[in-house]
Amino acid sequence: MLIKIMMCAAGLAVCVTNVCGETVSPAVSEDVATKATDVLTLRTHAEQGNPRAQYDLGVCYLKGLGMNENKAEAARWFRKAAEQGYPAAQFNLGMCYYQGAGVATNKAEAAEWFRKAAGQGFLAAQFNLGLCYVRGVGVIADKAEAAEWFRKAAEQGYPEAQYNIGMCYYLGDGVTEDFVEAYKWFLLAGTSGNERVDKTRTAIAKFMTAAQIAEAQAQAKKWQTAHEQAQPEQ
Repeated sequence: MLIKIMMCAAGLAVCVTNVCGETVSPAVSEDVATKATDVLTLRTHAEQGNPRAQYDLGVCYLKGLGMNENKAEAARWFRKAAEQGYPAAQFNLGMCYYQGAGVATNKAEAAEWFRKAAGQGFLAAQFNLGLCYVRGVGVIADKAEAAEWFRKAAEQGYPEAQYNIGMCYYLGDGVTEDFVEAYKWFLLAGTSGNERVDKTRTAIAKFMTAAQIAEAQAQAKKWQTAHEQAQPEQ
């Protein structure tokens, strides 16, 4: 699984390793996928070229839902859907290449599939592509490019990306140093209840004036309001 290495500044935060998610959540539930007739129907649609069915079948193979686990088959079906532009499949195929799951490990190929999914607004792919640019994994390291992809995911409400773009602003990595902007993103990332984010924000506050903190809080509230209003009604 792709390692999410959160950027950190010495003395401000502890670097944590987490997983971005082995795959996107299966579109077929386990109880349904274990019924042979449903798997056969899914396979029929996949063989007819339906990208959603191809993606779902790949998930079934990857997780052993209704069939024996087979990572090579999973990657094969993800590729079929990915080549048709299905973003979840593009992300999962990137994960396969990153992990060497069913295909030979190829970090450059992983980054390219992350890029395709990221270009369609797929959050996890945007975040992972940012990490690739931070670490120089499959691409030439580029802090500005990393910050741009973190920003795209952060603007969609992805907490880990909000934390990372906050660190970019705090450290001046790929962007101009800006404590107010950093604090704003830490406030937004902290709504997910991550204790690490809270500790980082508290540490940074020691270097800010009351006016700066108030400005960051106002900006975070404005962003949150706009984000909530943009969400579709249930």
